[in-house]
Amino acid sequence: MIKLNTPYHVAEENVTVTFTEVNNGAITGTYPNATLTGTLEGNVLSATFQNSAVNAVGLIELTFNENGFEGKWKNGLEPGPMRGKWNGECVSESAKHSSAPATLTKEQLKWIETKDSWDYEEAPKEWLDSKDFILVAMKKDESILEYVSENLKGDKELILAAVSKNGSAFQYASDKLKADNEIIWAALTQDSDYAGIIIRDIPLGVIKNETILKEMAEHSTVGGKKINFDTRDLVYAIQRTYLDRIYEESNKSKVEQNEKIINIRREWFEFNQTIYKNCTKNGDGLLSLIQTINHSDDYTPLPDDNTSVDDYVRSLLIEAIELNDEALATILGNVGDNTDLIPKATELLWNKCEKSYWNAINTISLYDEDEGIQVLIEELSRDFVIKVIRETREFDEGTDEEKDEFERFVSDNGLE
Repeated sequence: MIKLNTPYHVAEENVTVTFTEVNNGAITGTYPNATLTGTLEGNVLSATFQNSAVNAVGLIELTFNENGFEGKWKNGLEPGPMRGKWNGECVSESAKHSSAPATLTKEQLKWIETKDSWDYEEAPKEWLDSKDFILVAMKKDESILEYVSENLKGDKELILAAVSKNGSAFQYASDKLKADNEIIWAALTQDSDYAGIIIRDIPLGVIKNETILKEMAEHSTVGGKKINFDTRDLVYAIQRTYLDRIYEESNKSKVEQNEKIINIRREWFEFNQTIYKNCTKNGDGLLSLIQTINHSDDYTPLPDDNTSVDDYVRSLLIEAIELNDEALATILGNVGDNTDLIPKATELLWNKCEKSYWNAINTISLYDEDEGIQVLIEELSRDFVIKVIRETREFDEGTDEEKDEFERFVSDNGLE
């Protein structure tokens, strides 16, 4: 949506920048005493800038929408967070929209200026069905889209403008637009902080058609642009699709397992393998893969001829434990038959824990629902348990009640 050879006004510096395409396909932008040069992927320009007026160079990323762009930048050429803002509005569009507020009444303009998000649903119905009103209101807060008419939730121009500014606005789009690749792409590439919300909200049909989510599984990109997302969000989105397909086929055939269902299960498993091999991993993400595979005895995905499900799950567990991140406590509850992995996972967890009485009991024991008490984890060595007890007493962290409970636990289990 970039407009070449068209001036954009940047309010932060009160300058005008114009973009052109050079022979090698690169995009250059020129403005007083400065230039930026980069490559355009979809509606995102990733570039470097050089400003001779202040003797500065750095990185900049501009996300274009129909009326302008939103940008972020940093000094220096090393990768890192971009905290500077650099937003531009197409001069021709700016002139076109400069009269837009005049089409609104004073009452509407005052309402937009003074109201907060929790007041939006109280707006008159006719206002929430007015595209002019919503376009102006969105400049303050895109969350007003939650309350607009169904007609406007299906307006592609409106939704595209919203998600290009704030990816989380995707949740308010109509089902039809949530399946629109351009809308999905704009939302995901605008700000990947909202990728989880967007992935989980994409309609099943998009996954069935293996469009954007397949690219994410294979390359962790959308439209060639790297996207940061939690593996678990992609896993759960894929799981929705394959379970839906299995249930649909089961209802058609009235048979729990047939060749079509087996093929769906195998395809699901292969998709999981693709995610495992290619996506950025964390403990929660790998655990979500394990939980997907073990979702149901009837619908466990099938491995190929060279891999057993048990071996595959074990490899996921080992890698999840090696990551040594915040998911350790959850992983410990999902080791299944792989109890030999418990000692290392428990030791890593203890090393990360605050050495409190409460954490000590929960690190070396499990709650026995039948007996109603905490019982020692059998796989742990006595030396490790004694170490936990000693360190807990040294740190002496917790309430008197927690300390008493801890000492009773030690005594009842003969750990003195």
